[in-house]
Amino acid sequence: MSGYLATGGRRDPFLPHLLSAIRRADHIDLAVSFIRTSGLELIFDALADAVEYRAARLRILTSDYLVPERKPLYSCRTMG
Repeated sequence: MSGYLATGGRRDPFLPHLLSAIRRADHIDLAVSFIRTSGLELIFDALADAVEYRAARLRILTSDYLVPERKPLYSCRTMG
């Protein structure tokens, strides 16, 4: 997949690319503006498997901009 640019959209949805990368990684660094529950639900199982079963290192850089959406942050803290 080297040199391939995933642009998203109907013809090339981004989520399958992201899940594939998470499932192969031994280090995962996510830098996002904020984390929403609906988005985390899409990748949570893959992240949890990476951390718990493959001992992957997971780092997340985000803000607490959306104060009502703190639950996803706490969910990430319980991994591993």
